Amino acid sequence: MANQFSIGLGLTEQQKQQIVPLLEQELKQLGALKKDTSLSALKKVEQLRQLGASFDEKIKPLLNPEQQQKFQVMRDQMRKRLIEKMASEAAGKLEKAATQDLETLKQEVGRGVVRAVKQGSTRWAERPARSALRKLESELK
Repeated sequence: MANQFSIGLGLTEQQKQQIVPLLEQELKQLGALKKDTSLSALKKVEQLRQLGASFDEKIKPLLNPEQQQKFQVMRDQMRKRLIEKMASEAAGKLEKAATQDLETLKQEVGRGVVRAVKQGSTRWAERPARSALRKLESELK
């Protein structure tokens, strides 16, 4: 990561000596933040922004104007990838929860139909149950 960063920005040896330790420190902090299960997703995003802003403040004075522009482009691309990854993970979690909810509903409807059959009346139970299942399944598609 540090090597890609230094190549992408065209850092001099002196800049590498100053910037690479800052980058390594940021990566450690990001790793710790990712592993911290005590924080809500919103708090993690807030701390992620604070870490990024702090790193930007430390590194920008060490870069020339051309490198600063390249750095901004790299930062924007990294943020975009991070947002896409987080959105994908959130969508996966929502899909899993919806699938579990659908399975639970199917089981509950099935139990209701069985009870209705045992009681000798299926008309009142089957239609609404099937309708509810079709509606939920279509919403998940």
